[in-house]
Amino acid sequence: MKLNLIYNTFKDISIVGVDQEKAINFCKDKHKFGEFYIDYFENPTVKNLKADLIICADFIEHLNKPELLLNYIKQNLNEGGFILLSTLERDLLRGKSNLTPLNKFHIRELNKEELKEFLTSEGFKIIKHKLQFPVKLRRNRLMNKEVISRFKEGKPLKYNQGYAS
Repeated sequence: MKLNLIYNTFKDISIVGVDQEKAINFCKDKHKFGEFYIDYFENPTVKNLKADLIICADFIEHLNKPELLLNYIKQNLNEGGFILLSTLERDLLRGKSNLTPLNKFHIRELNKEELKEFLTSEGFKIIKHKLQFPVKLRRNRLMNKEVISRFKEGKPLKYNQGYAS
């Protein structure tokens, strides 16, 4: 859905997707545009993929060594290029005292300050930080679970953080 929005908005750009096999096969089946490559940032095999914009959405929290991902991004980002990175904001999602991820696939969830410090320590310059809703605001079951129930409980509604660097 996000990829279609980008493609339909910016028709004159090249879209290149890099991910694990299952995700790339899904993209190839679902989209009739773009180039898609299977690659692994821990041990990259695809060479010379240079981009002006790299989007890394809700992935960094799944990694044991997120610095390997950031190195991969640096190697494939054109000089003067941008990265858009999003992940949940742990403190807003569950509170400052809860450091254990609820999602069994999350290795480490970061708050705003931790993520900013990590990105700058890896050589990225933060251009903008923004909090956003975790889901598209449409009336459906996911919105009920993620937004409306949090509203009723008095919890922050925007807990997904995005960085432009």
